[in-house]
Amino acid sequence: MLVSGFQSYDEARQYARQLYSNEAMTALLRPCRSLIVSEPNLRLLGTTFSYADYEIFFEKQLAPIEISPIPLLEEPEKVIQEEEPEEEKPASNDDDDLFDDVPQQQGGGYVEFDDDFWR
Repeated sequence: MLVSGFQSYDEARQYARQLYSNEAMTALLRPCRSLIVSEPNLRLLGTTFSYADYEIFFEKQLAPIEISPIPLLEEPEKVIQEEEPEEEKPASNDDDDLFDDVPQQQGGGYVEFDDDFWR
């Protein structure tokens, strides 16, 4: 099984710690080999390097690194801020504002409607 999509080494380590903090999950994972490995290094496993080579590398180079105490698994990858709705024009008592979108009448105030109006 492969779990991926982490943004950093710290996120991957926090996820592994969270998995192994649950006793039932620990019992299920006991027979499995668990590795935290980058995608480029994963391609080298079983070809250029053995799993034993990687475990030695991990113990010397990566395991001693202090991981962030910030709960990264609860942080969103991106923060998307919704746009504020445009403010509506305040209502006024002026009747002229009611008909701003209506074309101006021509020819003495008489408006001719076409046949579709009456249907």
